[in-house]
Amino acid sequence: MFTNQHVLSYNINKMNKILIIAISLLSSFLTFSQDIKIENGTYSEANSGENLNLIVQDGKFHISIISVDFLMKKDSIITTELQKEKSGFTLNYSYDDKLENEKIRITLINNFIDINTLYIGTQNGTSEPHFKNFSKIKEELITNNKPVNENNELIFEIDKSEFITIVMEDLYTQQSEVAKFKLPVNINNISINYRKFFPENLNLKGIYNEKTKEITLTDKGRDPLTFKFNKELKEESIQPLETYVSKNWTYPGKEKKIIEDQKYEADSAVVSYEQTPETKIYKFAHFKSNNFKQSLNRISKTPSKFLVVSFDLKNKKSKVEFDEFIKNSEVSLSEYMYYEYNKSYDNFDYYLATEKDKNLLSKYKIKSDSEILVFNSQGDLLYHTSGNLASKSNYFGNYDSAYSEFEKVNQQLEFDKVLLNTKASDKEILNILKKPYPFDLRKDFDVNEISTVQPSTDSTAVETPSYEADNYYDIIKDRKNLYKLKSTYILVNQKWEKIVSQFKKSNIYNKDYLLVVKQELNNEGFSKISFTQDNSTARTIDLEMLDYVFANYKKINKEAAIEEVAEAKKSETGVETDYATTATSAIVQPYMLNINTVLENYFNRVVNGVYLENQEKIQEKTMNYYRKYIELQEYKSSVVKNYMTALVYKLDKAENKKEYFNIFDIYFNKVMLPNKSIIENLDIDFTANSDIESNWTYYKNNFANDCNQVAWEVVKSGKSNPYFSKAIKWSEMSLEIQKDTHYYCDTLARLYYLNGYKEKAFTMQQKAIELGKDSENAAEYKSVLEQMKNGTYTLPVEK
Repeated sequence: MFTNQHVLSYNINKMNKILIIAISLLSSFLTFSQDIKIENGTYSEANSGENLNLIVQDGKFHISIISVDFLMKKDSIITTELQKEKSGFTLNYSYDDKLENEKIRITLINNFIDINTLYIGTQNGTSEPHFKNFSKIKEELITNNKPVNENNELIFEIDKSEFITIVMEDLYTQQSEVAKFKLPVNINNISINYRKFFPENLNLKGIYNEKTKEITLTDKGRDPLTFKFNKELKEESIQPLETYVSKNWTYPGKEKKIIEDQKYEADSAVVSYEQTPETKIYKFAHFKSNNFKQSLNRISKTPSKFLVVSFDLKNKKSKVEFDEFIKNSEVSLSEYMYYEYNKSYDNFDYYLATEKDKNLLSKYKIKSDSEILVFNSQGDLLYHTSGNLASKSNYFGNYDSAYSEFEKVNQQLEFDKVLLNTKASDKEILNILKKPYPFDLRKDFDVNEISTVQPSTDSTAVETPSYEADNYYDIIKDRKNLYKLKSTYILVNQKWEKIVSQFKKSNIYNKDYLLVVKQELNNEGFSKISFTQDNSTARTIDLEMLDYVFANYKKINKEAAIEEVAEAKKSETGVETDYATTATSAIVQPYMLNINTVLENYFNRVVNGVYLENQEKIQEKTMNYYRKYIELQEYKSSVVKNYMTALVYKLDKAENKKEYFNIFDIYFNKVMLPNKSIIENLDIDFTANSDIESNWTYYKNNFANDCNQVAWEVVKSGKSNPYFSKAIKWSEMSLEIQKDTHYYCDTLARLYYLNGYKEKAFTMQQKAIELGKDSENAAEYKSVLEQMKNGTYTLPVEK
């Protein structure tokens, strides 16, 4: 009998569906007619791993160290005034009647705090606070065999105090955050959290769900947090009595602390040394240029950098302000680099334009006298914006700068230079197409233009991507002044089709062409990545690419083997691979998927796809290539199973049904070699497919199920099926592997009966009844046996 599955059982990698929940927080909130009041209390956020609590009290939020006034418009939340604290420490307190009254239990709950530089001081009255380092406290706990929480939540006790002071020391800057708290009298349980979070222009908006009592908040559209009302939470928050930053903070008896090397900090490996006066800190200096030409010449030698030209011609203090900007930038970069020069931070060169450079403004039709221009290393203008460097300093900082935006538009310009050049060679086009840039096409359209775009009847036309009006996460707001991609998908695809046609005729092996082919067939090439064209169904151009691949199949695999050996040698010697680079700092890695993986991914994607009415011939040719690939793979188990799964949905056609049984017969005979036991044969095939199969029991049982399911298709076909006698062998094999499976017995009983072995059929069907007495098929098994005995049995009806 056929199981609830209608396909061969095999391992399929299913793509996870990612559900993205977006919260729309537009001005329309203000138009709601009825307001909702949020219930006062504490709301807990448990999804981000930050252990945040949101306290609502009469129109005010308290989120860790943030206090924000808010208004309600129906279910929408709009924050008004932000009150910043200078402390990154959060203290929550409660009373626990199980603890000693003269002690206070302290819990440090943040896993990312460096306890080597964290101190706690206790104080009563006007006496001097007594400080202790948290690392020393942990050492004492371990020495005294007291438990230390496995989640790095350090738990210890201190004597009751009137005040406690928490200090976080920064060994690099020698600046320490100090927060002094006055403790409520009747508490004995305190949790401490530290989060270095200093919001400058916090703009919280959100939605309140009155039914679930959930508050969802987001800052400028980024990373929404959801808080749930928690009546059981009895902790309350202590606000700092005093907060300040201290230079070279110390106390009597304080030990010198070690410094963590920033280079290894990112890898979670700590390298330390004693800080001494001889320690050298790298001092970064920007290139000083006398003229624009010299600046361009300099940056042409560093393709990953951009030249920032500042025009501030009417400002008499422009030179002073420019020098001040450069000085601040050098200090900041020195702190980031610390020990030695690090090119990953050195992204910009700067030049202060003079009256002699006004021709640049007229060249680009810029009328403002106060303008910033950004050029790439080849002297192409990528962007311009009004203002001076002081007003746009965040564009060129070390964190959250506009550098990545400049990289993207530089890639677009590089792409256009080749694809819009009518004299560009095939080699140049392939070189650019093999680096599928992730263009953000959403930003290449004006909102008004998008609303007027008409749907196209051209199946190759690029779909206009959706546009979010409020792109809070963009550093650059005046996007109209950025370089925009001019190449269209239709234009690029026409050039690609011409190249594909030429290679189909010549069949000359070309590494660059093959790389683009692999990317396109795997739906990870320029069509998908750069132009959002989802090639989930087979296309005519795919067949031409497949023509080339199969004509060069042996050559491709031979070259791939040579490359793998070369890569292994380079890895052993430590020599880096000479990957092709773009005109920006981004390095595009070679497409490493081998051709077999690409072909399998392609066939699995397109043969089960939805075909248009005029695609029947394309589908047929694709299946022919799939069949040819199976032969090249010598009927490898995983490939055969995928192919048969595609066929099982097309068994309404006689040729597909014939192919279905024929391919399984070949595969079965390849696995079940004569003069070897069943288990020995299965083990040989399991080992040969070790890259796919990882569980022996699962593999073995799947093979049995495959035998049963193909045999069941024969049962449904009737005696006219030429594979009727072979189906008995397949069905018997399923029971040799899994002896007590009732639906395997049912399949074999029906095959026996239809082949004239009635006594065997009765015996086997009775076994199916006994084994499946508690199954949903029990009544059917009994009915089939009665029909067999009275001679009225007919073929099973497809449900």
